Amino acid sequence: MSQSIKSKLSMSIAIIVIFTVLLISILSNLTIKSQFTKYKEKQQVMKIEELVDSIEHQYDVKENKWNEESIYNIGMSALHEGYIIKIYNKNNSILWDAEVANMQLCNEVIGEICKLMENNFQVLNGEVMSKKYELSKFGNDIGTMEIKYYGPFFLSQNDSEFIKALNYIFVVIGIISLIIAVFIGHLLSRNISKPILNMIGVTKHIAKGDYEYRFDKDTKLKELSELQNSINLMADSIEKQENLRKQLTADMAHELRTPLTSVSTHLEAMITGLWEPSEERLESCYEELNRITTLVKDLERLANVENGCYKLQKSHFDMFELVKRVSANFEYKIKEKKIQFELIGEEVIIKADQDRIFQVVTNILSNAIKYTREEDKIIIKLYKEFQYAVCEIVDTGIGISQEEVNHIFERFYRADKSRNRKTGGAGIGLAIVKSIVEAHNGKVEVDSVLGEGSSFKVYLPL
Repeated sequence: MSQSIKSKLSMSIAIIVIFTVLLISILSNLTIKSQFTKYKEKQQVMKIEELVDSIEHQYDVKENKWNEESIYNIGMSALHEGYIIKIYNKNNSILWDAEVANMQLCNEVIGEICKLMENNFQVLNGEVMSKKYELSKFGNDIGTMEIKYYGPFFLSQNDSEFIKALNYIFVVIGIISLIIAVFIGHLLSRNISKPILNMIGVTKHIAKGDYEYRFDKDTKLKELSELQNSINLMADSIEKQENLRKQLTADMAHELRTPLTSVSTHLEAMITGLWEPSEERLESCYEELNRITTLVKDLERLANVENGCYKLQKSHFDMFELVKRVSANFEYKIKEKKIQFELIGEEVIIKADQDRIFQVVTNILSNAIKYTREEDKIIIKLYKEFQYAVCEIVDTGIGISQEEVNHIFERFYRADKSRNRKTGGAGIGLAIVKSIVEAHNGKVEVDSVLGEGSSFKVYLPL
């Protein structure tokens, strides 16, 4: 079963925080325990040294006797701290023994310490041990002191409470961190999932054909903003393609309806006897049918090139010579309109489909002648630019508006809406030009000013 981003992200953050807090707690606990153990061991050694020093100060060298009252006080105080001491004089006779002074208290103290250490702070090999220390003053041997204690160290009740409080703090920090992590994860996942849910809603509308839906709010997340922009661009492209499809259907119906209506009307008139089937009328019908045939062939050719069904027959040839041959085919029309024509260039060898490139130059030059007024100028320039051979066809004709320049390579599009079909064609020529050039990994650029003329640049890889 799939999970939402919101729940999955919240759960992931919670798991990461739990793992992190747990790891930090364990490492901190181990570190503190290790350092605290070393500290307590050092403190115990210092305490024993302090006891030995205190007992040694209770011996009066001049009078050669011990201050038994002070020894009792020191011994009972040490007993409450977990140290059971027994003192021998230099004759090895017992001077003072804590177990003799208060056996019950000794047993209680050692018992509590053992229980405390076993339950709250387990120490490996912990046990009650006894050590003897020689007593001396001014270099003279004055006796021996035996100390019984829990080793290698032990904790007091306050120490134990400190450890418990520390562990409690770690637990509380972990719980608080988990709550904060879940809350932050919830907010973060909501900020991420909300725009994604909006995207899902918009894309569903687009899938249903409602192409006017777009994203207009910035998500403040770079990746999601880029995704929104991509979806907007995709919607624009789909809407444009849908409009082109509708326009294509309408244009196809319009392009076919006119000649078919003309042929149908002529034939019906001749069949019913309204018209005599003269040669002129039959030629008119033939021209209309020929126009339909040409249109279908152009569409078939365009489809083959765009779909990759047409295999390019590439060979090496001189682009300049090809342009000269195309220009020669239009020599009569150029002279008829008194156009000032000029071909500038040099030999440029390329590897391409010669017939398709011939058609490209023919279509562009044909349009230039059609939309160039009498006594205007057409210049064809052929040159190399970086890794491309460039064929530039410049005219001083009627030009194209900037708004229409973006559409002239679309099927059935005419920049001059008023022109008739006999002079204007079906509006497929430039679509074929673009498809052929792109099939050669080239490109076509157009620069035009309305009323001043146009410049078409065809880039073909050398």
